[in-house]
Amino acid sequence: DALNKELSSIEDKFIVMAVGALKMRKGHDQLFESILQLPPEKMKNLAVVLCGMGPVDTLRQTAIELGFPSDSLFIFQGLTEDALARLYSGADAFCFPSITPRECMGMAMKEAMAVGLPVAAYNTGGISEAIEDQVNGFLVPTGDRAALAQAVEKIMELPAERLQEIRQQNINKSRNLFDIN
Repeated sequence: DALNKELSSIEDKFIVMAVGALKMRKGHDQLFESILQLPPEKMKNLAVVLCGMGPVDTLRQTAIELGFPSDSLFIFQGLTEDALARLYSGADAFCFPSITPRECMGMAMKEAMAVGLPVAAYNTGGISEAIEDQVNGFLVPTGDRAALAQAVEKIMELPAERLQEIRQQNINKSRNLFDIN
């Protein structure tokens, strides 16, 4: 299908995924700025996948203005639950760059945890109720783009054993705290 075709071009890259409304308060522009701070050799092997409703053209323009490579940015809207689940399963990390102090730890982060994705996030609102820094993800001060870049880089460099521990921590925590039952 079209989703698989588009993603086949990045299957060999480290995929950082973010899900949420395409609004400034969700911090997607800060995610771009953070990723751009990574060393060039890491940046060339990375793709950002965004999912959410909102003004795609405005977000793409912001990315272009910041100098984010257009061939490393993929934005999806109106996905079915199955398609979104496939994206989560194909990602390597989940980034939650929301800058709003009233962030209530939305469904997207819970879904990412349920499939075992390591999380890099701003420590805002209720995020720390789900992510314990250095245990099942990395929390950084809200708005600190350099720290967010370092958190993503840490995930990229995790040894396989530590990555598996974080994945299992997130799967277990999501089942214990967020299971529909």
